[in-house]
Amino acid sequence: MTQAVVSHEIMAEIQDFYARQVQAMDNGRYAEFAQTFADDCEFTPVKHQSTAHGRQAIVRKLDDFAKQLAGNGERRRHWMSMSVIKEGGPGRYDVVSYALVTNTAPGEPPKLHWAGEIVDSLVRENGELLVLRRAVNSDSIA
Repeated sequence: MTQAVVSHEIMAEIQDFYARQVQAMDNGRYAEFAQTFADDCEFTPVKHQSTAHGRQAIVRKLDDFAKQLAGNGERRRHWMSMSVIKEGGPGRYDVVSYALVTNTAPGEPPKLHWAGEIVDSLVRENGELLVLRRAVNSDSIA
């Protein structure tokens, strides 16, 4: 299996980027999460959901989703790992990661909620990594 490999510095930067991004989302900081996307981004949560275009649309989509979960006391955690990173040109990276989502109700063990892959196109703007396009592909949705 031969392929071009990005530097360890780029790998570490992208891993840190995802950790900060996911923790912002899991802790309800949706505006902060949305700031990790480019102004003209596209975010498709899963196939059967509509694509959000732009940061404000992402915040609205996540706010609506949070309202559906409100009051049940569950804690949701996203785990992204096993990322394959390819350079897509100067300051651009194509990343495919596996993802797991768990739900934990008070007093209960965590339960697997979702598994799939995240397909990102990252760009560097003003020195910062941002998601230009994200598609979420669920293992359970054909």
